[in-house]
Amino acid sequence: MRVGMFVWLCQDDGGHLADAQGTPVRFEIGEVHTTASGTFYLLSTPHPVAQDIFGGWHTGQRLTLTKGPVS
Repeated sequence: MRVGMFVWLCQDDGGHLADAQGTPVRFEIGEVHTTASGTFYLLSTPHPVAQDIFGGWHTGQRLTLTKGPVS
């Protein structure tokens, strides 16, 4: 995964983080950093609530690439 790609953030149950209507929230990768601990991705989304709660750094283990246009 690289800067500019769009991903979904997976929840503990394996489903994608979704808005109140059940639509998966799409995040954009803004930065990528690789350290001795692993690779980390800076995520952002125009969805204001999801950005406030989930925007920020995540490992690749919680991400899946989006497959087409999703809000």
